[in-house]
Amino acid sequence: MRAAFALIFLLLPISASAATVEPQIDFHVSAAFDELHAGDYTVLTLLVENEAKLSSFPIDQNSSQILAILTTAKDARVELQDCYPISVENVNPQIIGDLPSGRVASVNFRVKVDENALAGEYSVPVEISFTKVSLSVIGSNYFISYTPDQKVTEYVKIKIDRKDYDFDAKVISGSLKAGREGKIDVIIENTGKNELDDAVAILNVSSPIIPNPDAISSYIGNLAPGEKISASFKVFVSDKALNQSYPASIILKFSAGSQQAAISKQIGLEIEKDSMLSILKVESYLTPSKTVQSQTTQSMPSSVSPLLSSLIQTQQSSQIVTINSRGAVFVEFKSFENLQDAVAILSFENPLLQPENSPYIGKIDKGEKKTVIFYVKSLAPAGSYRGSFLLKYRNELGEEVVTPQEFIEVNVKPSIINVEKVDSTLAVGLRGDLRVLLKNQIGYPVKSAEFYLIAPPSLTALSQSSYLDAIAPAEAKEVKFRLSVSEDALGGYYKLYLVAKYKLGDAEDLISPIEVPVFVAPKTSAFEVLSIESELYPDSTGEVAVKLKNSGGAAARNAVVELQVLPPLTVAGVSSIASMIGQSQPGVYFVGTINPGEVVVAKFRIEVSKDAGAGFYPATITVSFDDEGGYKQKSNPITASIEVKERPILNAVTITALVLVLIALFAIVRFARKRRKA
Repeated sequence: MRAAFALIFLLLPISASAATVEPQIDFHVSAAFDELHAGDYTVLTLLVENEAKLSSFPIDQNSSQILAILTTAKDARVELQDCYPISVENVNPQIIGDLPSGRVASVNFRVKVDENALAGEYSVPVEISFTKVSLSVIGSNYFISYTPDQKVTEYVKIKIDRKDYDFDAKVISGSLKAGREGKIDVIIENTGKNELDDAVAILNVSSPIIPNPDAISSYIGNLAPGEKISASFKVFVSDKALNQSYPASIILKFSAGSQQAAISKQIGLEIEKDSMLSILKVESYLTPSKTVQSQTTQSMPSSVSPLLSSLIQTQQSSQIVTINSRGAVFVEFKSFENLQDAVAILSFENPLLQPENSPYIGKIDKGEKKTVIFYVKSLAPAGSYRGSFLLKYRNELGEEVVTPQEFIEVNVKPSIINVEKVDSTLAVGLRGDLRVLLKNQIGYPVKSAEFYLIAPPSLTALSQSSYLDAIAPAEAKEVKFRLSVSEDALGGYYKLYLVAKYKLGDAEDLISPIEVPVFVAPKTSAFEVLSIESELYPDSTGEVAVKLKNSGGAAARNAVVELQVLPPLTVAGVSSIASMIGQSQPGVYFVGTINPGEVVVAKFRIEVSKDAGAGFYPATITVSFDDEGGYKQKSNPITASIEVKERPILNAVTITALVLVLIALFAIVRFARKRRKA
C-alpha cells in the first residue's frame, strides 16, 4: 500500500528539496443527550467529530485522494474517564476505527451517576487516541509515515439535574425476627423538582417475608421537594427465614398533574435470629485429665495451693494419680433486649465437663456486648463438646425468667503451654537434672505459672515445683527439677507430668497437666584408658602398665583386659597376677570386679624386635566382663599407643663392666708399684 502511495506522490507537483506535510487533527466531542440525574444508571452517547486541517497543500485531481488520507484519524479509540459524579461501568475505551475529517462517529458508554451528586454542569474528560499520517518529501522522493499513539483530551459538558419526580427511602428501624411479626419504619424524602401530590407508599416484599394486609401501605399526602416523612409497615417473617438481609421495595404512587404515576426504590430488610441474645465469640481453654502411676511416698510440697492439691487425687493402694484439669470458657454475646439482674449459666450434656460458676452480670442494655468467664473442671478426653448457654434475669414484673438456650462448641485440647525441648542427665541408680523448655502457644500472656512434677514409681522428684512469673505469647522459658532414679529402674523413656497452675487474662487458677517424655540412661559399664606406661627398647623385653577406669554406672564383674599389638611388638608372656591365679594367656590380664569410678592397672610383658626403631606403636585394648544381669559383655575396642625408646649408651651392664675394668686397672697399677719398690 505504501508503494502505491509512493507512485502517486511522484505525480504531485510539489517542488522542494526536503519538506514534511503534516496535518493538524482536532476533535469536537458532545453528548447526544447531555442531561442526567443523580442515581441514574444509563447509556451516555457521545458524538465525536474529526476537525482535521491541512494548509499550503496544492489541490488537483491527483492530490485530493492524498488529502483525505492525511486528514484521517486512523485507528481512533475513545475513552470516557471516570470523573465524579460519573463513573463508567462498561468496556472502556471504545473503538471507532478510521475517522475522516468532517465525519462524526457515535460511541455509547454505560455510566452511573452518584446518588448524592449535586445539581450542576460537569466537565468530563474524554481521551481520544489515534494514528496520524504524514507526508515527507526528500529530493525527488515522497514518503508516507504513520505516528501511532497520538492522544488528544477533550471535555464534554454533562448537566446533572434532579428528576421531575423522584424520592429516596431509608429504613431507620426494624425489629424483624424469624417466626414473628415485626414493624418497619421508613423515612421517605422527595428528591425531585416537583411536589408529590396525594402520595401513597406501599411496601412490596417476597418470601420469606409476608405482608400484613392491614399495614402494607401508608398515606403520605402532599410532599414538597426536599421534604421528609416517616411511614410504618408491618410484616410477618416465616420461621424458615435465615439471619440475613432480604430485598424489598417501596412503591410511591402519586399524582403528576392530571395523571397518576408510580416510582419504586429498593431497600433491604434485616432478619435477626429469633433470640434475645447472639453469641459473638467462644474461646475455650480446657485440657484432658490424666491418670498416671506415681510414687506413693511422694507427697505434695507445702508450697502447692489447696486448689491444686484438690485436683490431684491419689489412690495410695494402687499408686494411681488422677490429674483433673480446670479450664476456662470465655463467651462474648450481644443482647437484643434490656435485661435486669442477669446471671449467665453454662451447662453440658456430658457429665465429664463440670461448670463451677455462674457469673453475675446485672443490668444489660439492648445492643450491649458482654463477655463472661466460666470455670470448668474437665475429666473429658480431647474432643469437641456441645454446651448450652443462657441468661437468667428478672422481667418488668420482677419475675425470674430465662432466655432461650444457645448452643456453643467447647473444645478440649492439649495444654496451651507446649513442651519445646527436654534435657536430662538421668541415669539408672543416679541423681540427675531435668530441664524442660516450655512455650506459650496462644496470643495471651500466661502469668503466675506454678509447675508441680509428678514422676512414675521408678523416679523420685527431689525438687517437685518450679515457678515462672510470666510467659509472653510465643515466648519459651525453662523450668528445672532434680530427680533420683531407682537402682531397679530400666533404661529408656518415661512419661512424667507437669501440673501447671496459671492465670490467663482475667481467668485465674487454671490447671493443666503437661506430658513430658524423659530419657533415662541404662545402667552400663564403660571404660576409658587413663595412661599407658612402658620401658621398651629395641631387641629387648619390657613391661607395659595400662591404667583403666570404669566410667559407667554399673560394676563390671570378672573383668579381663586384653592387649593386642602388631609387629615389631609381640606379647611375651603373662602378668604376674595372671600367673598367680593360674590363667596363663598371652596378652590377657584378669582384674576381677571393677566398680563404677574405680581405677585398675593391667600389666603385660612385651617383646620388641631388634629391628624396631624408636617411636609409638598402635595397640588395641578391650575389656570382657559380666554385667549385673550375669550376661557376658565386651567393651568397644580402645586404640592407644605404646612407646619404644632408643637404647641408652650407658646402661647398667655397661656401667658395671666399666667399673670392674677400672678396679682391675687400679689393682694392676698398685701391684706394679709394689714390685718396683721391692
